[in-house]
Amino acid sequence: MILLVGGTSEAVDIGRALDRAGRPYIMTVATGYGYREATGRVNGRVLKGPFDSAAFARLLNEHPVSVVVDASHPFAMELRHEVAQAAEAAGTKLLRLERPFYPDSDNSAVTYFTTAEELGAWARAENFQKIFVSSGVKSLQVLTGCLEVENMYVRLLPAVESISTALSLGIKSSHIIAAVGPFDRSFNEALFRQLEIDLLITKDSGEAGGFNAKVETALACGCRVAVLKRPAPARGEVYRDTRSLLQSLGIDEDAGGRPHVLLLGHGSKLNTANRGLERLADEIQRRGQFSGVTPAFLQLAHPSLEDAFQMLADKGVCRVVIMPLFLFEGVHMTADIPAAIDRLRSKYPHLQVTLASCIGPDPMLAIICMRKISEALKKDN
Repeated sequence: MILLVGGTSEAVDIGRALDRAGRPYIMTVATGYGYREATGRVNGRVLKGPFDSAAFARLLNEHPVSVVVDASHPFAMELRHEVAQAAEAAGTKLLRLERPFYPDSDNSAVTYFTTAEELGAWARAENFQKIFVSSGVKSLQVLTGCLEVENMYVRLLPAVESISTALSLGIKSSHIIAAVGPFDRSFNEALFRQLEIDLLITKDSGEAGGFNAKVETALACGCRVAVLKRPAPARGEVYRDTRSLLQSLGIDEDAGGRPHVLLLGHGSKLNTANRGLERLADEIQRRGQFSGVTPAFLQLAHPSLEDAFQMLADKGVCRVVIMPLFLFEGVHMTADIPAAIDRLRSKYPHLQVTLASCIGPDPMLAIICMRKISEALKKDN
């Protein structure tokens, strides 16, 4: 049996992979929000904490656990220590999933800090006027003691305990954005520009936490960025993606031949047009033939082809089929897309990439056209 320490999207992905492989496991989560998210998406038994080393020790003693998989949040330092301590005392193998680090930036607009106290003191001295905080509730408790709360906008998970904490610290209800991420660049840009943010406070929680998109969008909007550095990984065998961790457990997600599909559209300035691609991705996903379906755009919309590839690589995907939603063999199909794929293959050599043909003069397309023509004629009548 596997003890899966969860609370992250990767933990849910691992749980679902264990479900598919028929491997028994117990998942632990620390919060009510995490419990609700996990129980709706995995089949294994989910236990709600909080847990300390004694609680983990009891689980290891009561169940025939052969390996502990720690997929908790990279900033859950105390939890990671408690898990490692219990596993070591029980002599149980410990695997740790550690999100890839964001590359250190040499941009002078990005400043790194080891503690929230250091960050808060620096931000107070710099006298920022509009501050966007997306570094979590724990750091918020420190930051509100250093900064003027009326200048702060906070993005939190839509959990009662998180919102209550923010309100108790003096954050205005109109300054609280409760939503589930990660958020793409267009969403972040709209927020930063509308609120006239001049400082983003965040933490290096990895691409799965939306860190890259936040930092890059803030810089594009002319904001300064203050980053809480990620603590060093806890003890145990460290893996940088779910695929390699699962393979260490003898689970090869690609053995069943289920690739991930990337639906590639042109992209439009009109959100209604882009949402059409997203709805199509949902329709294909519901058919269950592929491990996942992700929409992406060649231009004018997010995520771009490059951003989508980075997200898939961070999730440990290794087989991708690109389905271009272009009708005929134009310049995009013959030149732009192949050139982009060549660049991506060089950047992500572990990804096996297959490019499907464009839709073309397919008989099925003729059937769709005939149906649309018939519908138009009925409207005229």
